[in-house]
Amino acid sequence: MDDRFREGFERVVADAPEGPSLADLRAGNAQEPVPPVPPRRRPRAWLVAVASFAVTVLIVGGVALMVARGGGSPAALDTTTTAAGTMLLDEAEQMQTMTWVNQLGLKQFDPAVWRVRYDEMCELGAWQTPVALELAERYIAEDVAAGVSVRDSSSGDPTAEQGAQTLWLMTVNVCRDRVPEAAIQAGPPFMDDTPPVEPPTMLDTVCGPVHLGNDGTPAFPSTPLTPDAEEALAGTGALGEEGTFFNVYNWVVADDNSGLVLFGTPIDLDRDDAQYAYAVFEQRDGEWRASGWGGCHVEVIAEGRGSADWVIDPDRTVDVAGGAIPILLRERNCASGQAPVDREILPVVVREASRIVVTVLVEPVRGDASCQGNPWHPYTLTVDGGFAGIDLYDGREVPYVPVWLDGEPVATPDDR
Repeated sequence: MDDRFREGFERVVADAPEGPSLADLRAGNAQEPVPPVPPRRRPRAWLVAVASFAVTVLIVGGVALMVARGGGSPAALDTTTTAAGTMLLDEAEQMQTMTWVNQLGLKQFDPAVWRVRYDEMCELGAWQTPVALELAERYIAEDVAAGVSVRDSSSGDPTAEQGAQTLWLMTVNVCRDRVPEAAIQAGPPFMDDTPPVEPPTMLDTVCGPVHLGNDGTPAFPSTPLTPDAEEALAGTGALGEEGTFFNVYNWVVADDNSGLVLFGTPIDLDRDDAQYAYAVFEQRDGEWRASGWGGCHVEVIAEGRGSADWVIDPDRTVDVAGGAIPILLRERNCASGQAPVDREILPVVVREASRIVVTVLVEPVRGDASCQGNPWHPYTLTVDGGFAGIDLYDGREVPYVPVWLDGEPVATPDDR
């Protein structure tokens, strides 16, 4: 910039009236402002990069939403702003103004307004949820009253929660030196309203739909066949070849409170492929008809959790005295072929006189998941007191599967 241009520009700035002070804007606000957070060391670069990436993703999503609702193309910066006004904001602040515009559909470009807002966001700490909510509610009301909304009237005004999310992202990028690292790691507020998965209160033993008791100890049904059950089994002869399934089991009643559920023990228990069975019947037109049947293994599960097979990891060292057991686990539930990297793994350890039984539970995938098979995932179990001279068993199936006998692993991923 040459000297004459600089001199003229400085006169313009000097003659420009000052905007309202921060104290004036706060006048009438009954709520005590949150004390400012003292400056903290600069967050790690990768954290800021993550937050910046989130801003980009949300902006794209907001743009798509506006276009889908007939809002047209994303808003652009107001080119009618004077040079003096633009200089109220630095480049980063101007860019973050677009986050507000595109996320909430409030076309507020006035640099004087945003100068006051950025000062307030940084001073009060809009990375804190209560502060972000209070400021967002006020800023949204101001912009709506100013008539700058470009949203479809049928969609209503933005909510305070949506505004708080947007202000959090803007604050992280504008007030980097003040934002605590813990706040960045926690992420924007209201991003995930799904309640957390609670730890299970008890284990449940099942075989297909048949409940066999709690705490991993199966109690097999023993109620003799009732007349209704006899009638239901007799009717399976009409299934033709499929009906032969029912002829190789000894059946008892598992549940007849609603419909009829039978539990079967194989007549030939010595067969290598011998397994238990279940059969579900419902009454239609006065007759009992089979609606579902199949073989089943006795498994230990927990409400709200999936189960996993596990074996000793052959590539890591087992600490028998310290009780650290390096394992590989494979989730049984559908998980889109993804390892449970960001989901809780909960081992249930039961120490008995001569063995330790470990049932590994996994927080399930939230939402839909495909079932193409899951990978083996490394994890370290901890057994208090160590396990010298004690055998280890996987408690997911009954009878339990041995994985460590006489101080040596006896199961590999290929065995499971």
